[in-house]
Amino acid sequence: IIFDNIEDNDERWEGFTLENVSDETEFRYVRISGAEKTDTDGGGMYLDNSDPILSHLIISGNTAGDIGGGMYLDNSDPTLTYVIISGNTAGWSCGGMRIFNSNPILTNVTISGNTAGTYGGGMVLFGSNPILTNVTISGNAGTNGGGMLISNSNPILTNVTISGNTADDHGGGMRISNSNPILTNSIMWDNSPESIYFFGDDPSTISIQYSDIEGGEDAIVTNDNGEVYWLEGNINTDPLFSDPENGDYTLQEGSPCIDAGTADLDGD
Repeated sequence: IIFDNIEDNDERWEGFTLENVSDETEFRYVRISGAEKTDTDGGGMYLDNSDPILSHLIISGNTAGDIGGGMYLDNSDPTLTYVIISGNTAGWSCGGMRIFNSNPILTNVTISGNTAGTYGGGMVLFGSNPILTNVTISGNAGTNGGGMLISNSNPILTNVTISGNTADDHGGGMRISNSNPILTNSIMWDNSPESIYFFGDDPSTISIQYSDIEGGEDAIVTNDNGEVYWLEGNINTDPLFSDPENGDYTLQEGSPCIDAGTADLDGD
């Protein structure tokens, strides 16, 4: 099912806004593109106190004048499976996805090629504790936090690849404030100017295990404002992506990341 803008129409459609819907609301095999919210947030989709099931979606080429070019989650806990959020733009913050006071579950999700005027090219978390599994965040751009900007949040990232993201100032891969993310079986590579950057007045922590982090522990910029828990199994070696220039972040044969992870995710 394709929702898009009429090619010769100067007035662009304004995407979806869902309010107070449960998981009985489902979007499956849907493309949402060409939408624009000039005066509000969430160009492609805005969720307000809503928990829909979103499966096999493409949310691409949408625009928000302010926040959340692709999606904006406000007090919402949707489940996203096999979703692509790409090529979206926000005038100020969160080119791909804004997660505010929400705890979504993202599985097999790609967030790529999104742009924000300032914060969070790929996604911004504020007051949220999402679970990301098998997620790729790549090729996003913003002034601060090219891939992710994490504030007052405690996300769990497992089998997540964050690569090829850029920030004009700080946090090419991830910018963290007053937060405690956990990375397992994940890769952070080729983000500019650095993979992980701590900022803000309140201290943060990051726990990393069985992951490939470019530059290793020494490359994480904490600004003396938090702790890095560098646990077992971490490496600092080119992951040998198959074709990252064309968005293929699978691993070549002989990649040092193959069989370098752990199946014991809960530490029991």
